[in-house]
Amino acid sequence: MEELDLIFRGASMGLLVLFALKLTTAQQNRWLALFGAAFVVSVLGYLWAPLAYKTLGEVGWGTPFFFAGHFVAWCIWMFALTLFDDGFRPRWYHWAVAGAFLFFFAARFVPEDVPGVLFGDSIQRDRFVLDHMLYLVVIVVTMVRVGAGFSADMVEPRRRSRVYVIAGSALYALLVVTVELSMGAVPGGPMLDLLNALSIFILTLAIIGMILTLRDDGLVGAGPKNGGESTSESADQADMLNIVKLKAFFEEDKGHRTEGLTISALAESIGLPEYRARKLINQSLGFRNFNALLNEYRIQDARSALSDPEMARTPILTIALDCGYASLGPFNRAFKELTDMTPTEYRRKKLGAGLAKS
Repeated sequence: MEELDLIFRGASMGLLVLFALKLTTAQQNRWLALFGAAFVVSVLGYLWAPLAYKTLGEVGWGTPFFFAGHFVAWCIWMFALTLFDDGFRPRWYHWAVAGAFLFFFAARFVPEDVPGVLFGDSIQRDRFVLDHMLYLVVIVVTMVRVGAGFSADMVEPRRRSRVYVIAGSALYALLVVTVELSMGAVPGGPMLDLLNALSIFILTLAIIGMILTLRDDGLVGAGPKNGGESTSESADQADMLNIVKLKAFFEEDKGHRTEGLTISALAESIGLPEYRARKLINQSLGFRNFNALLNEYRIQDARSALSDPEMARTPILTIALDCGYASLGPFNRAFKELTDMTPTEYRRKKLGAGLAKS
């Protein structure tokens, strides 16, 4: 039984090395490369930790494996964000959660005889429960974030992978944490270790199999840039007609100004099945995300309004609402992302300080 456990863990490690190589050969941003590598290292640490515990002990040479494996939930979270959100940049609260994981890892080395406060006679019981509760929260947040972007994702292979890859990983991790919480710090025994190793192998095989069969612009590659049209010449005459209809929806009908516009509503307006509209937006207009498409047209209109002397006294909130935003916050964030300026700064630059008071 232990031999099978070792075989499955070793096979999973080999697949993870292939995954790491895939990340290094594909064109991607530095955050995807960084958190992809962190994901691989953390899972390798998680896989090797039980073996390290038996041969090296938890303290000493075995510590690096436990350290890497301790961050696996956080690494899944960050890797999912960089994989599915093209414009993702880590914020302070992402690092704060990493700090919480680091705190709980350090607490492993507090003596067992230190009294507990919340869940038992020992401080280690408190650490164990709070640590796993943090795991649960991070895993649930990961599943929510991955699912929230499903509809807006215009890259079909990446859209499918939200369900079959990352959500599957998160559900597995959720099951493991739940089992460990119910059992406490008691080891699960050889049979549970073997089932765990087999589950990881199957999940890793599914992930690597999907990623290695995708084109580079599907999941981990750069692909079409947001805001730039595809240079593909393979579109047939029907596609060209549909592209004209799609552009007319935005450029002539100003359909992007509709608050709460969805991809299904857009597809219905131009008389196309939703999957065809998604393909046109991604492969012909060059957008990987529907919200990025909307922001591109909406901010373009906003820039025109903010540059117009006749609208110098129009409140920025009014302009934001006219462009299709429901409130000022999302408008300000989108404007800053696309122009590197706030709306007020942009208006002042275009009109001068005298006219730009609003």
